[in-house]
Amino acid sequence: MKKLLSVLLIVTMLAGMLTIMPVAEETDYTGYTEIATEADLLKFIDDVNEDGEGDMYYVLTADITLTQVWEEIEWFAGVLDGNGHKITLTQPMADSMFDMLDLTAIIKNLTIDGINLSGNKEIYGFCNENNGQIWDVNFTNVTLASEATDVGLINKNQEDGVISRVTATVNITGKGDRAAGLAVRNYGVIRYCTMYGTIKSNYHVGGFSSDAKAATFEGCINYATIIATCSRAAGISATNRDNTTFKNCINYGTLLAWRVNDASKKTDTKLSGMGCWNNKNDGGVVAENCLNVGLLVGNEGSTCIGAMSAETNVGSSNPGTAVTTFTNCYTLAGVINKFTNTNHTDANFDYTQYTAYADIGVDATQPAFNGTEVTAEALKSAEMITKLGSAFQLNTGADKDQYPIILVADTTVAPSPVIENDDQGGNDDQGGQQGGTTNPPAGGDDKDDETEPVTEAPTTPATNAPADEDEGGCASVVGGASVALLAIAATVPALIRKKKED
Repeated sequence: MKKLLSVLLIVTMLAGMLTIMPVAEETDYTGYTEIATEADLLKFIDDVNEDGEGDMYYVLTADITLTQVWEEIEWFAGVLDGNGHKITLTQPMADSMFDMLDLTAIIKNLTIDGINLSGNKEIYGFCNENNGQIWDVNFTNVTLASEATDVGLINKNQEDGVISRVTATVNITGKGDRAAGLAVRNYGVIRYCTMYGTIKSNYHVGGFSSDAKAATFEGCINYATIIATCSRAAGISATNRDNTTFKNCINYGTLLAWRVNDASKKTDTKLSGMGCWNNKNDGGVVAENCLNVGLLVGNEGSTCIGAMSAETNVGSSNPGTAVTTFTNCYTLAGVINKFTNTNHTDANFDYTQYTAYADIGVDATQPAFNGTEVTAEALKSAEMITKLGSAFQLNTGADKDQYPIILVADTTVAPSPVIENDDQGGNDDQGGQQGGTTNPPAGGDDKDDETEPVTEAPTTPATNAPADEDEGGCASVVGGASVALLAIAATVPALIRKKKED
């Protein structure tokens, strides 16, 4: 009898496991066109460009290496779901991967390796204009170079554009006015994105954006080295205006700026871990719960260096309504430095020689431009996490000494379209129309003198990337429990009969 009770107890326990353990949900790709081979990928590009199928749904079912040159997709308003797969580009490109992503466009769950684009023109590796949503896209081995002006992965992230959980490793160089790791112009939302590598140009050089208007940066971490051979280098965004907001952002990257060939302006190099030059005209700039740990090095005599802001334009056309605030922001003590090389005509300017500056920001009366200074030991404490807030956590990885604080993983669910029928023939449920785009806000550009870049790219720091969870784990455990339950249950009648015979 005891043996029978033991068997029944095991059956009961396994049945309980079946009721409490969740089964991982799988994405329903009914109605999607599968892309499994290089031929499928080329057909996708051709169908969108030649047959007007830019509002359809596509899903990758395998990693794909493209041996031909990617032909720019002019307009896309559908869904491209990478399903965790990778597209490897082996040939230099002639244009961006996409020209315009419309309001209903969704590109997600995808790794793109090997974007390589250069020329004597504006260079945008991924797309010219984003009005849609880009989620969970990983850009690796990105090489962009412009002999003219703007350079970055994206030209304009428009006011409806959302770029979320994008990670990029880049080598970006320019000789003009603007360079950025992600969106040269951000008028929308960039959230929980991470930047690695090197970004270098003359002026307006930012980890995520060069010029931001009425924009939001949330949960962004910059590890990239930012180099401005003229001025305005920033870990997050170089020039900002119209109520642009920084929230829960971290800069670990080294920022360098100097006036090569222009000793007359050697006191006017601007650097900041968050937003370099923040214009109070037509609205202020807000930074909340932000942290700078990265080294900031500018010209000797410069007073425009600050961990949160290098300078805020106080000559507002409407000073009664213009507000710039820095709330609960912190910086590692001693990170603001000045170059000791005074030879501003030397093309091989030595950016490795510098000495500590007093952390004065724009001037001694505006210490908020730096945030509250903390020591290296304080950065590693639980108390620091309490101060910064629930979006942050202590790094427990191998690189915790170099990067003591990281962000808590974002749990926002990525967007998915609603497909009402199995075929994709109609557009009524998607709303993708070529006319549904937005225009960038109007606004002038403020410029200093420009010079050509002259330095080598410093080494990219290591990272502490959290491992992905195994989505199939729950289903596999439940499946195993089901088999065990059926096997044990099948033995119960025999045990009962044996007990009666005994």
